[in-house]
Amino acid sequence: MADDDGDEVDEYTLMIVSSTELSSAGEQYGARSNLARQLREFRALEFSCTVVMFGLALFFACIPVQQRSIPSVEVQVDSNTTIWARDPTLNAKVHPEQVSTEALIFFGVMIPVTVNLLMNYVFPKALKVRLVPHDTRDFLLALAQSASMSELLTEFTKNLTGRCRPSFYDMCGWQYDVVWDGVTNLCTNPAGEKEGRKSFPSGHASFAWSTMLVLTLYLLGRSRLNSRNRSESASQGGRKMLKLLLCFVPSFVAAWVAITRSIDNWHHYSDILAGSIIGAVSACVSYSYNYGSVFSWDSAGVPPARWLPYEREIVEELYVQDGVLVLGRGLGLLRVLASFVRLYCSPRSLVLCLNANEQAATLRRLVLALGLDRRLLPRVVDARNNLNERQQMYKRGGVFFVTARILVVDLLSNHVDPGLISGLLVNDAHHVTETSIEAFILRLYRERNREGFIKGFCDDSVALSSGFNRVEQVLKHLYVRNVFLYPRFHVAINSCLEKHQPEVYEIEVAFSRSMKIMQEALLVALEATVKELQRSTKSLDAADLTMDKALAKSFSSFIRRQLDPLWHKLPVKTKQLVGDLSTLRQLLAYLPRYDAISYYSFLVNYQTMNGQQRFPSPWLFTDAADRLLTAAKERLYQIVDPKTNTPVNLRQLSSNGSGSNAAENAELKLVLEQNPKWDALKEILDEVHAEQKKKMKQNMDKLAAGGATVLVMVKDERTCAQLREFLSLGAQEMMRRRFGHYLLQKEAALKQKGGSMASLGLEQRLLLEAAARLRTDELYTEEEATPSTGVNSKKKSSKTKKRVREESSQASYSDVQVHNTEVSSFGLSTAELEAITAAQEKAERESKSKMFFDGRLHASSSRRDQQTGTPNLSLEVVDPMDSVVLCTYEQATEHGYGASAFLEDIMPSCIILYDPDMAFIREVEVFHASHNAPLEIYFLMYDESTEQQSYLSEIQREKRSFDKLIHQKAHLMMPANVYDLPLHMKLRQQTVEYSMDTRTGGRAKSHRTGVKVVVDVREFRSALPSMLHKEGLFVLPVTLEIGDYVLSPEICVERKSISDLFGSLNSGRLFNQAESMRRFYKTPVLLIEFTQGKAFSLQDVSEIGPEISATNIVSKLTLLILHFPSLRILWSRSPHATVDLFKIVKKYQDEPDMEAAAALGNGLPMDDSAAQTNSGEGGLASNYYNTSSIDVLKKLPGINEHNFRKVLASVSNLAELSRMPLDELTKLLGKANGKKLHTFFNSTA
Repeated sequence: MADDDGDEVDEYTLMIVSSTELSSAGEQYGARSNLARQLREFRALEFSCTVVMFGLALFFACIPVQQRSIPSVEVQVDSNTTIWARDPTLNAKVHPEQVSTEALIFFGVMIPVTVNLLMNYVFPKALKVRLVPHDTRDFLLALAQSASMSELLTEFTKNLTGRCRPSFYDMCGWQYDVVWDGVTNLCTNPAGEKEGRKSFPSGHASFAWSTMLVLTLYLLGRSRLNSRNRSESASQGGRKMLKLLLCFVPSFVAAWVAITRSIDNWHHYSDILAGSIIGAVSACVSYSYNYGSVFSWDSAGVPPARWLPYEREIVEELYVQDGVLVLGRGLGLLRVLASFVRLYCSPRSLVLCLNANEQAATLRRLVLALGLDRRLLPRVVDARNNLNERQQMYKRGGVFFVTARILVVDLLSNHVDPGLISGLLVNDAHHVTETSIEAFILRLYRERNREGFIKGFCDDSVALSSGFNRVEQVLKHLYVRNVFLYPRFHVAINSCLEKHQPEVYEIEVAFSRSMKIMQEALLVALEATVKELQRSTKSLDAADLTMDKALAKSFSSFIRRQLDPLWHKLPVKTKQLVGDLSTLRQLLAYLPRYDAISYYSFLVNYQTMNGQQRFPSPWLFTDAADRLLTAAKERLYQIVDPKTNTPVNLRQLSSNGSGSNAAENAELKLVLEQNPKWDALKEILDEVHAEQKKKMKQNMDKLAAGGATVLVMVKDERTCAQLREFLSLGAQEMMRRRFGHYLLQKEAALKQKGGSMASLGLEQRLLLEAAARLRTDELYTEEEATPSTGVNSKKKSSKTKKRVREESSQASYSDVQVHNTEVSSFGLSTAELEAITAAQEKAERESKSKMFFDGRLHASSSRRDQQTGTPNLSLEVVDPMDSVVLCTYEQATEHGYGASAFLEDIMPSCIILYDPDMAFIREVEVFHASHNAPLEIYFLMYDESTEQQSYLSEIQREKRSFDKLIHQKAHLMMPANVYDLPLHMKLRQQTVEYSMDTRTGGRAKSHRTGVKVVVDVREFRSALPSMLHKEGLFVLPVTLEIGDYVLSPEICVERKSISDLFGSLNSGRLFNQAESMRRFYKTPVLLIEFTQGKAFSLQDVSEIGPEISATNIVSKLTLLILHFPSLRILWSRSPHATVDLFKIVKKYQDEPDMEAAAALGNGLPMDDSAAQTNSGEGGLASNYYNTSSIDVLKKLPGINEHNFRKVLASVSNLAELSRMPLDELTKLLGKANGKKLHTFFNSTA
């Protein structure tokens, strides 16, 4: 794609776009910019440099050679006579060249070029040969660079040395009959003499080696024979050895050419050796400049790129043939998609990407990292672009991230020609269903373009494997036949990521005693709820109601989908049980993340709100709920007897009636248990900072290069704020503050209820007293506030280093010692500690929401921090140069940037996974494999917890889904023709009108011009327009002010889903819409469309009372019908049923006019044909009249619903009607009505 300020074409697109896809999109640009673009596309500057080097070599070949003295042999005949003889090393006879210069140049160029063309344009179609984008261009450049460098160095050295050839005397025409004095030049052939002085080095040897060795390296790189490790190469077999020998055949040819120069007496052996070295060095330099090393699997035979090996394999496989890629979650699906976006970013092609608008920022960043010019970046097409802008963008070409609703409207309106679209990239391919708008777009595209490509991308294998034949359905709607599966345990992915594993420390943290009790109580309640649900309904399979599945994230939605068709028939108890499942799972998820105070507050509030409902949750009345509340309370405080320091049984005191005596003796003992993970996090931060300081002392430069950022990843914003407060204040002060807020809220709630202190229970009175003492600083003593966390209840063995293996079905975590050492300052100096503390105090003073006691508590915290050395770190998602960064998994991917981009910005040296997340762990693996920088990962997880079980279950669920997909792929049955019935045939079927005469057997009577439906563009969010088009109806998109669908000039339909129906009736919008339809159309229709798979009922059986209620949905619909008698209601179970209803309604009806329908209600003028269409018999002439005048007309005496249309057709305005005489009014309206109207106009006021 090209921006307005640039038109550079991406170099990656030149070799992948076929000639049929080339368009004239770039003709609008100037000749100068077009020429510059073409030069950059074909690396013309680099080719020009090779031409210059060839020119320099030719220059040195043409200039005179260095005139060295002719070698001679001095022979001493006697003491007075000396003669000079010819040098015997130069006295050989010239033999005919076995390889002439012309043959050398021809075959030295044509053989490598032919092999390259075969490898790129012949073998990929016949054999399993991988494709490399722009390989021919890069190979030609490597060949030209190698030959030009070797020739330039060879000719320069020849000219400078001027060494004579072995056959010098024969070549120069030496005068053998003349006695030589050892100085005189006896050569008679100047040209031969010049050629004879160019022996060192051998030009034939250098040229042969410079071209043939490039070909050898190229073949070795493409075959990757030398890039395997020892164990792999040891078992390659004879076939691989044969390939290796074939790769070296060009080198054998070069060696033979070099040796023939000695046989033909043209060069000395030293000349051949020097020429061979020059040619070989030139070949190696040029190959490494354009390609990677032949000994590296990552880059062998491929131009330098930033792809991982398995990503390149995926791109090559998916590029060759269309299909759906199913990649494991977190393994870089967007990186693969970005590779295809980069390939097609060119004005020569038009590629549209669906379902990727939210990831557009990430994809743009990734293609920039892959070397794409900024002027060619893909653009986003959404509602902010008007029609003219979109048409201009489509004409320019390139890649666009298009909103599905806008694209389907542009395709139906012919604003973009499907024949000009090179292909579609569909992200989240598992969302493509029969009723989805993506399937609608793909159908429109394939009906008019069966040559373009379609490639789907998906990383949700669980969704793709659920349901019956889901994979086949997705492939069918994508119009492809292939599915490519790449799970985490794929050989290519596993081998790539195992080579670059970071250092992983798995740390198991034990639950405290109270947390274990709470988890067990919740599991008991969950199991009891599941069993009770199974007993209450027979619609659920017992195999689906297990505890393993109950802990899955999708369990509640799965149960709801199963019960939706009969939801209106279920008793209230069953519905309550379904809701309780979600609540219990939510409580299990909150247990390891919430602090003790927040969790207990949530429990109490839920219990209070649930108790006010008509049907409370049954599990709250069980022993498990009682144990849950008791253990949650014990994490905060206990009512103890000060004499024995044992807990007081409040229920026993209440039953014995001795509350007053107990109140005098009992005391409130604070526990304020902190989360066990907090201590583990504190120890890790202390250890990491100590190691960083140690490295800083040893090598400051190495530390700066490796980065010093510690990244702490958490699940949600609440946990992030909790840890920020914990690291800022310390665990004790944080819990004190939160408990202080809790006490004040409790006090306010009790005072709001009213009543005296005597009417309150013992626990409530003690809490009120604690709140009162809080104001006078009488509560918090160091002895009372000592927390009993139970963190160290489970000791671990020494810390062990271990790689995370997600696919292991028996994934477990090594026992790691969490030492109980007090982390004091996190390695900060006193000056840093004081500065951070001062900044924290200033922020607290400026906070508008702090309460009156915050200042006192903060001051005491500051004093304690200065004494103990605990820092006041205010942590959040901060600048990467800061020491610690707190971030949620959602924040890492917000604003369209993926986790990989976030990690590249932060470049952490240490990552602490406070909460487990499978996708992010894999993102870290891919990030480390791509950058290979030092990285340590600390993986925190509660041992024997639902958190651990959910994480492992998620891994196993994905593994099982891929196993299922692999099995389905092996037995996949797809038709040979994946295309739908051609559009013209479907339209022809719908345009046949059958005879109603039973004697003719219902044979075809005539053909209609086309069955049309005018659809409001806002309706394309629903599935109905897609279903209409699939059944062969013409869908005409336009912005409608009146109604959603226009079936004929007389019939207008307002579609309402169930949720929209309730909202429209409550707000009164439906009454206004019905009034508008009644005014402009003879037959207004209200379509109530239910969701397929859900209950076909407006309300539950339990909601139907014995008396009529004005707020009931049926009562509101009844009032609507009474107010608008002409309104018709259509009831539909699904979009498929709606299509059948529309077909029936449209029978024997005229086709609607799109322009007339669009003009209604917005004051737009209609042309004569549109007006005639709507003013025929039974139509409304008022469609093109002033609606305000029509309202006044209807209120006049003698005018009613039966005659006002006749008046509209006879007069132009109200003034003309008022001047009509009595006889004309009588003729128009009748005697009685005409007299009433005439009297009204002519009566004296």
